[in-house]
Amino acid sequence: MSKSLFRILVTLAFGTFGASTMHAAFPTVALKAISVGELQAPVNISNAGDGSGRLFICDQRGTIRIIQNGMLLPLPFLDITAKVIALNSNYDERGLLGLAFHPDYSNSARPGFGLFYVFYSAPSPNVQGNPAPVNCRSTISEYRVSANPNVADPLSERVVLAYDKPQGNHNGGELVFGPDGFLYISVGDGGGANDNNFGHTGGGSGSPSGVLGNAQDKTKLLGKLLRIDPLGTNRPGLQYGIPADNPFFNFQSGEREEIFAYGLRNPWRASFDDGPSGTNRLFLADVGQDNYEEINIISLGGNYGWRVMEGTFFFDASTPYGGGALIPPIAQYAHPGILTGPPQLGRSIIGGYLYRGSAIPALVGKYICGDYNAGAINSGTTLGSLIGIEELTPGGAWTVPVALNIVGGNPFATHLLALGRDDAGELYIATEGIQGPQNNFPTGQPTGGIYQIVPDTYVPTWRESWLLQYFPFLQFVPDAADPDGDNISNLLEYAFALNPLVANPPGAGFQITTAPSSPNTVMTISFRRDPRATDLTYTLQTSSDLVTWTTIAQSVGGAVASGSGIPSESDVANNFPIKLVVTQETIAPAQGQRFARLQVTH
Repeated sequence: MSKSLFRILVTLAFGTFGASTMHAAFPTVALKAISVGELQAPVNISNAGDGSGRLFICDQRGTIRIIQNGMLLPLPFLDITAKVIALNSNYDERGLLGLAFHPDYSNSARPGFGLFYVFYSAPSPNVQGNPAPVNCRSTISEYRVSANPNVADPLSERVVLAYDKPQGNHNGGELVFGPDGFLYISVGDGGGANDNNFGHTGGGSGSPSGVLGNAQDKTKLLGKLLRIDPLGTNRPGLQYGIPADNPFFNFQSGEREEIFAYGLRNPWRASFDDGPSGTNRLFLADVGQDNYEEINIISLGGNYGWRVMEGTFFFDASTPYGGGALIPPIAQYAHPGILTGPPQLGRSIIGGYLYRGSAIPALVGKYICGDYNAGAINSGTTLGSLIGIEELTPGGAWTVPVALNIVGGNPFATHLLALGRDDAGELYIATEGIQGPQNNFPTGQPTGGIYQIVPDTYVPTWRESWLLQYFPFLQFVPDAADPDGDNISNLLEYAFALNPLVANPPGAGFQITTAPSSPNTVMTISFRRDPRATDLTYTLQTSSDLVTWTTIAQSVGGAVASGSGIPSESDVANNFPIKLVVTQETIAPAQGQRFARLQVTH
């Protein structure tokens, strides 16, 4: 029997989007609510790649929560709140930002079994002022799951890599394992603005032009995409190994060997196209400075231009980056009010995925990302959006980014914090109703939400509709719970089509009676069945010894009950379409006692 019920379909409150041309190849989609009002600031959605169907959600303040069977489990998978630096109430880019499971997480024969990695902002032991300020320490740590698959061992932390940051913003924070088995880590340029503050190579007060900046300084980790082997040992003194084909492996000029690519400002979310028919290319979204947001395909040793370029436009052409090719983005869009170049779709890109799921065939092979806030700056609006691009020819040009058509409108009236993917390739979004990792709605509820991207033709299952009727607030609703105290669990209340919040009399859904029929006894067993509950299997069994059970009636997937002991299945009076299944068994005196049980599973 499953431990939790499925989630409900509700609709986000959406704003209206300005004039936009929708690319014909993009289908209209809808957003199915999975969790609303239970998470504070969900900034990462991951899966364990173990076929369990679970989603793991990083709440920025320091907890990892699990969504299983469409519901948020009440206990955290991991809580490292005490390790995360204290966050500001109204806005903060620090916190628990990234999560990745080792590719061998579910393989007990491999050294990566049960291991996962987190990226979080910790207080730094170093206290430095200008020109070498330290705001926090970005920390990548390894943890291990406990014997309970839904709970990690909080004492298993092994710090893999840690480095200080000069400012609190531009953290990057993505962790993703590649098809090569190595861990990729996105790192922001250190924060502030323009990659030109104290703590940025050549920067300082007054933001002088022509400075190198951290993103172009290959002796620093900041402003880079890193690649390491977290279980490797080829670099004594480090807690990780360096892949031998990293572009600066064994260089002697101070370049950091961990660097895979550089010239990045604030790479917020990256993903491999590693689903069915995928190309294994690495897509990375880089948040822009003042004017443009960009999407990149990352290649080994590539220089993606920051702070020389912002998108395909010069930001500071005098930056002494050392020459060579600067790789342009495959797509870009402009901030509201920027009239030069691409369409105005937002101001802070949220990286996504090239869709390889099966629920929306017309979306397969298209890259879906979004924006934190598509509204004008200082307007007070909270308008997240979803955006798509598609490849025109294999390895060729991509379409101009467009806002997706979403049932209810796009953008929507929440900030977009992250996109995620389950182990079946379906996509999800994480939202925040009020800016800031500590803020609640006036009702006291947290403002975070998790939604699945579904076809516009999506129809709620009967399970979802039943839950919506009785449990509209998206709280965790376990099968075994009995909120009305009538000794009928939630699962059975659903199976019998009863109200789970009002006590029902004994035998409301399942009854056993006996009557003499000389010299035998006739045992009559009846149970209610809801044919709309196609996710359930009803199995009625009898036994004389509580060890060996014989099935006498069964209904699977909403079908009419069948079996050797069924004299009738009829409509329940005034309660269409509920059915009453009635069975009988004749018990001879020599058979002695007889037991009956009804199992309901999904």
